Amino acid sequence: MWTSSSSRGLRRMPVVLALACVSCAHGQWIESVEPAQTFTTTCTGGVVPFAAGRAEDVVLAEGHKRGWELQGDGRLSELLDAILSFTAMHGKMPRRRLVDAMARRMGITDELSKVGMFAASSMEEGVAKLLDNGPRNTRYNRYGIAKFQMGRAFSFGVIFASRPIELEPVPRHVAVGETVRVAGKLTAANAKAIGYVTPPDGAARQLGRSLGPSFDFKLKTAVPGVYRLEVMADLGAGPTIAAILPVTAGLPGEVTVNASTLENDVTANARPEAIAARVFELLNDARREAGAADLAIDPSLTALARSHAEDMNQNHYFAHISPTLGGPGERAKRANLHISTLGENIALSTSANAAHDGLMDSPGHRSAILNRTYNRVGVAVVKSSEPGSQLIYVVQEFALVPTPQPATH
Repeated sequence: MWTSSSSRGLRRMPVVLALACVSCAHGQWIESVEPAQTFTTTCTGGVVPFAAGRAEDVVLAEGHKRGWELQGDGRLSELLDAILSFTAMHGKMPRRRLVDAMARRMGITDELSKVGMFAASSMEEGVAKLLDNGPRNTRYNRYGIAKFQMGRAFSFGVIFASRPIELEPVPRHVAVGETVRVAGKLTAANAKAIGYVTPPDGAARQLGRSLGPSFDFKLKTAVPGVYRLEVMADLGAGPTIAAILPVTAGLPGEVTVNASTLENDVTANARPEAIAARVFELLNDARREAGAADLAIDPSLTALARSHAEDMNQNHYFAHISPTLGGPGERAKRANLHISTLGENIALSTSANAAHDGLMDSPGHRSAILNRTYNRVGVAVVKSSEPGSQLIYVVQEFALVPTPQPATH
């Protein structure tokens, strides 16, 4: 989310995963790995399974072509192995929310952006296509590899993540009244951090902003429940999610996966207008639940949103700031929209419900959706033009537009 008043911006990165329903069996899947005690960004060993050396060579070679310094993380390999087991059991890959829940249980804070499965004979072509599909402006620096058997042949799974942060360990469970400290630094020298939280009451808010890459945010827990903490990294193209840490206070067990219903979902196969209409419906549903007034659709804001979605698709990037057209404020001014309060959410997903879930799961994006300052919104969806892609670019433009007052005589 980006706002003109504070120049902050967030983005939600894609996870190339299909949809699956949440059930008790899926909860058992999440509980199949040993829970971590803390969230950390330190890589662990064991990235290469037995006889997977060639797969690692392919991954590192593709990263080298793109100028990336890739580092293996055994936890990503363990997570990928669990994803492959789920896929073999259910015939489809798990929903992103399930993968996120599994990752957080393991103490992983990353936004997991690329997952692929390949036969050993097509590793080079498969990994290259996976990395070329979608935005080109993401630099991955972590990977995991898992090996699985399909029939008599062995295949490989690969997972990529972008980790722009080094965190001091953060406890996953605390007592009520305890202060949670989220401290560390962003890896980019010129980056600044923004801290957010969604407390148990659902009202997301900002915790603070850093003057440089080092940060130290503190939150005192007041009531039992889940405190969803988030660190954003402002890297110059509009801030992006650096880490998400759901911390439970005074509750036994794990964070419950609140997956929205798949009923009435609109997938990438539908018309963009139908997907946008569903995103708009979900947005106002969330506002009503939080006690905020509905937003009205504004045609000018919708045109602004569509223009940015088309630009991201055509120029293969995903960010608030366009390489050619600038940020939301500049784009609004160019469109002759003179708005003092303007905000923007962007998402890259596979369906209306999945896009909405991802935005609401991010405290920063959630704060824009529920912001009572706004009274107008524009929503646009553009399908990715990449061959075979099922991804959609979703843009929400929020604004406070003065209501014309009736003339007095």
